[in-house]
Amino acid sequence: MILFFDYKGLHQEDNILGTLYEGARLFDQAADPLLILIDVNDSSITWRFTTESIRLSNRDRKKIKKNAIVGVMGVKKILLETYNLTSKAPVMNFNDLGSAMDYLVED
Repeated sequence: MILFFDYKGLHQEDNILGTLYEGARLFDQAADPLLILIDVNDSSITWRFTTESIRLSNRDRKKIKKNAIVGVMGVKKILLETYNLTSKAPVMNFNDLGSAMDYLVED
């Protein structure tokens, strides 16, 4: 199953964190390892979001089969590098949703 975190167009931190926490709730309910797809196009990702994402992904790494993200450019690249250095579930960066989906479903 693919769990899609859609942050596209979100700029208020409360909305971004709300989406993160709702996804984490769904993640917690999953029995099998998940494919994670994240879209941060045209969004305002913050340091707080990054640290919360790291905390949540590290608490049950076995549930994450693969991670993919789209929309990472500019300052978001620094945040993604930080995430990948400190998370037990690194994320692969892609330019578009199609490429990210192909990566997630390939064996």
